[in-house]
Amino acid sequence: MKQNPIDAPEKMRFKEKFSFGILNLNGYMLLINTYLMIFYTDLVGLNPAAVATLFLITRVLDGLNDPVMGYIIDHLPRTKLGRFRGYLLIGTAVCTLNYFLLWFGPAWAPAGKLAIAYVSYVLIGITFDMMQIPNSSLLPAITADQKDRATLSTFKGAFSLFGSLVFGVIPAFILEAMGQTLRSYSIILFAAMAIVLVTTAAGTLGIRERVEPISDEQYKFREIYGILTQRPVFIVMLVTVLFAISTSASNASNMYFFTYVLERVDVMGISSMVAIVGVVPAVLVSGPLVQKFGKKRLMLGVLISSMLCFAMRLLAVTNIPLIYASTLLCSFPVGIYSVILPNIQADNIDYVEYKLNWRAEAGISSLDSFVAKASQGIGGAISGYVLAATGYVANQPQTDLAKFGIVFNVIGLPVIIYIIAILVFGFGYNLNQKKLDEVNETLNQRREAKNSDS
Repeated sequence: MKQNPIDAPEKMRFKEKFSFGILNLNGYMLLINTYLMIFYTDLVGLNPAAVATLFLITRVLDGLNDPVMGYIIDHLPRTKLGRFRGYLLIGTAVCTLNYFLLWFGPAWAPAGKLAIAYVSYVLIGITFDMMQIPNSSLLPAITADQKDRATLSTFKGAFSLFGSLVFGVIPAFILEAMGQTLRSYSIILFAAMAIVLVTTAAGTLGIRERVEPISDEQYKFREIYGILTQRPVFIVMLVTVLFAISTSASNASNMYFFTYVLERVDVMGISSMVAIVGVVPAVLVSGPLVQKFGKKRLMLGVLISSMLCFAMRLLAVTNIPLIYASTLLCSFPVGIYSVILPNIQADNIDYVEYKLNWRAEAGISSLDSFVAKASQGIGGAISGYVLAATGYVANQPQTDLAKFGIVFNVIGLPVIIYIIAILVFGFGYNLNQKKLDEVNETLNQRREAKNSDS
């Protein structure tokens, strides 16, 4: 009988784990979520309400493209690099070209700035899918071994957080030193594009795809609904929606908070550095914590801890030591979240194959991308509408009401949303360890039967 590599797992080398890790040194969306709104309002000169409408309309409409893109990627022919790696390289190159247009098109255009922003913002969602969906599909395609998946999730989380340090801390210090000018943003953005292109190429060529679909049957586009309605997939999607709305609204207003409320942009950079202090140990201990508490209880703890850390800032919103303390405490659950979420998604992919007999990595990743992008649009829109409603005026001292709107976006809204996420996940997610063992055993039996027939 032909031996299945999944039944006798090949020991993964450090080089491959490292290569998978560096694929996640991608700060494109972090820079968009943190700086694009203030770039458009304060440098390009667009109205906050117009930017809010831009975020809402384009993100929600663009999100509808994601299931289509996921379906296409799942059904594309296999290349010499596997099912996903070749398309990851192509998608990264296309996305980077459009990323350039997103920032510099409106800034350099003598007229039609808002129109260019609309076109490029719609395109960034499509082209980012071409890069991100193959990337997100790789973990369950590289290995079916639970221990290796946990290790790869740790590397993914570690490098994602290192990326947050690079793309979160350094830009803040550059802007503090050079001011919010087109030159300072040019340095940040060209460096970001170079990093993403180099690390994606190196990471893609350093990994292998080992897991093949058990069945040669492929799902039809109309059957995506059947994937979405599987309970673990649906609940995790809802939590992703809530988390993305909270993160997007808060990140979009952070620069406003540190510029106009605290009047210390350097504190934003220092806060990002402080976050790493808590994130690094969180990533390192996430594996043992999963073993001790299980994925569901650990995820629930992450959501509760994050809510409490945001809430404590309401005690004194401009107290710098409290900002650092809450950032440090919040970074620990954020670090765990970055590791455990890909692991949970890999379980969901196995569960869908167990229930429906389809291997749909890109399909499920595209659903996650859809809700994340739509939610980012909603979060960014909420942030912009609150700024407009409370009287924000660019490049001017802000009124107390405008400052209240900024603080609500940064702190108050995340607290409310985290409470909802806690209830949704706590009562909704039903994939426990016993069920996972049943899923894995059944899938292994199907693989053995397929190998015997062949």
